[in-house]
Amino acid sequence: MEPPPLPPFIHPQPIPSSTRAHFSTAPWTLPLLSSPLHVPIPTPWAQTSPKTPSTFMSSTLFQNDTILAHQSFYKPAPSADPASFAELLTLYSLGPGTQNHIDLAHGGFLSALLDQGMGSVVKLDPECGDPLTASMEIRFRAPVGVPGCLVCRVWVVRREGRKVWVGGTLEVGGEGREGGDGEGEMKVAAEAKSLVIVGGIRKGKL
Repeated sequence: MEPPPLPPFIHPQPIPSSTRAHFSTAPWTLPLLSSPLHVPIPTPWAQTSPKTPSTFMSSTLFQNDTILAHQSFYKPAPSADPASFAELLTLYSLGPGTQNHIDLAHGGFLSALLDQGMGSVVKLDPECGDPLTASMEIRFRAPVGVPGCLVCRVWVVRREGRKVWVGGTLEVGGEGREGGDGEGEMKVAAEAKSLVIVGGIRKGKL
């Protein structure tokens, strides 16, 4: 079966060899890197511009001991069914600068990854410009060990006018406090849902 055509606003880009080599040290990430269902694209928050600076992610959090590497993927919806949604996946390698408790990632940092991801998946559609988070609910299911890797998986649930409902998870692979760097099944470390308002601030309100 032929894969569904990509939307015109998705621009595939090969995974840099240095990024692939970095994540190859975590065996559970290899299926993500090689799956034909995952279209490699630039990580949205890393594509800064005067209109979309995203300096919190690209500067404040992107340091030598925090976000060590990242790679995003677009996963097309499995069918044309309106109830079937595409996903944005971003693979992260986290350093010790993200910890709160010893060898465990800070919950606020993990929340920021989800918030950024859920806004980014909305913004992939050019018709949904200037997304702003109106509300977000997060449930932490398991600790995330650092240094280690995780994947942020986000998708649009539905849209009504300027309101977009989004879901997301943070997942680790393998077992242990090392962030899932061993082999094994994926485990959901956190799950979230949010309401995003598109179109920017109007008259001082969302």
